[in-house]
Amino acid sequence: MPNNETLSDDNDGYDDQWVGFLLLLVACASFGAMFVPLRKQRCKDGFFVQWVQCAVVFCCGFVIYIVRDFPPFDPIAIIGGFLYATGNIFSVPIIESELGVGLGMLIWTTVQIIVGWCIARFGMFGTKTQEVKSLPLNYIGLGLTLISGILFVMVKGEKKGHTNNEERKETTSRRFITKAKLFYIGLAVTLGLLHGCMLTPIVYIQDNKTGASNHAIDYLFVHFSSTFFFSTVYFVVYCLVRRTRAVVNVQLVGPSVLYGLLWTLGMSLFIISNRIVSQTVSFPIATRLPAIIGALIDVFIFKTIKGKQNFIVLSCGIFIGVVGVVLVGISNQL
Repeated sequence: MPNNETLSDDNDGYDDQWVGFLLLLVACASFGAMFVPLRKQRCKDGFFVQWVQCAVVFCCGFVIYIVRDFPPFDPIAIIGGFLYATGNIFSVPIIESELGVGLGMLIWTTVQIIVGWCIARFGMFGTKTQEVKSLPLNYIGLGLTLISGILFVMVKGEKKGHTNNEERKETTSRRFITKAKLFYIGLAVTLGLLHGCMLTPIVYIQDNKTGASNHAIDYLFVHFSSTFFFSTVYFVVYCLVRRTRAVVNVQLVGPSVLYGLLWTLGMSLFIISNRIVSQTVSFPIATRLPAIIGALIDVFIFKTIKGKQNFIVLSCGIFIGVVGVVLVGISNQL
């Protein structure tokens, strides 16, 4: 999450703003669709998937490192890779659960928005405070985003492989939140906390180190390479613990590569757009819009969200979430 103060000089004009928003929309589309290649696969616990994904991320990061003419390798940015890799091991189990892509992303991105906003607004973890021009709009927008997240939790999704299980349907019809769903909601909240902080080390470097690059993309290789390192550590530990029960399926390689490419594209464009439109605009959009896209994919393509009541609750959540994102975005433009 680049610092607004260090990036404002890069906003050279109206055309640059349009370019920034275009890049941001492409990033959102990439984030929203990145789990689609995995939806027809049996990913099980997801450790193999996340390891292949992070290997692709590392390779793409190395290419960016070369293109950027080998910027300095700052070890502080390694913390961000650790936070992402740790949260990432929860993502596949979440989307494999009854939450699915849409609800899972909607919950963890709600937490991610709040954490990222608090860090920027109050200057947490040694970063500089980022002021906004309209505090009332900013607070109202954040509150609406939180309300939308509560509504998303109330939406019932169907777990893959259980759509014809009448007994399960009858049980879930009586209860919105089962014990299993609470567990996966907890994982989604934890993921949101970790990923809400993952770019803070880059902001800290820019705010506190003399001569540090103002371009967050120069720190991507450190972030991406450390992501792969910790992902590999988790995968090795997983294999040692699970032994013959470890899930290593070659059929998952292709979908996992596509997943990694989409994530890398989204993150890279998100970082670049941050330079142009500022964090207070790009961060809420890049975390809420992909989740909404994921929910719409669940509804219209995979049909894991069904029923009139579900559609009403989901529609209200999406509407309130979009209004919240818009208010947060324009709160620094008025």
